[in-house]
Amino acid sequence: LGEQAALALCAQLLNMVPEMETKFCLSGQIIDEARHVEVFGRYLDKLGVTAPLNPALEDLVHRLLESDHYGEKIVGMQIFLEGVAVGLFQRFQKDSPDPLMRDLIQLVLRDESRHAGFGVIYLADKFRAVTVAERRRVEDFVAELWRLFHHATGSPFGPVNEFLAATFDDIAHRLRLIGLELRA
Repeated sequence: LGEQAALALCAQLLNMVPEMETKFCLSGQIIDEARHVEVFGRYLDKLGVTAPLNPALEDLVHRLLESDHYGEKIVGMQIFLEGVAVGLFQRFQKDSPDPLMRDLIQLVLRDESRHAGFGVIYLADKFRAVTVAERRRVEDFVAELWRLFHHATGSPFGPVNEFLAATFDDIAHRLRLIGLELRA
């Protein structure tokens, strides 16, 4: 669900961003996300399993996909969703007993870290000039995403407090780098 959501969000953002250079970066990210969808799909097929959908995560993804506000969507994708992806993949890589999965995740992590880094670099410049109302709107949206994520991860990841705290800190740090605050 996460990689498919990232693919769909990047495609939406491609049509929203005004700068051609940013369109090029997002085009590369679309290719990366499509590759991730394919790789994880093949891996799950090989195992003969399907990944169950978490209704709370589906709500989070739908909220991101349905937003027509540029600031909400790009911060939600490049800072929040990519930050969550990095945290989840680091956790899965550490905990996975399967060497193939650990190798796949290492390659995907490289891409996800690049995507998150692009978000910080691009958005730090963009959010210097926004109004207080605009800044508040995006911060409120990210806080809503955080609440949905927190609800979705209430039990499936073991010692959730440590995982959630680390993920929260990482996302909050990325938001501060672009001039926003995460208020949970």
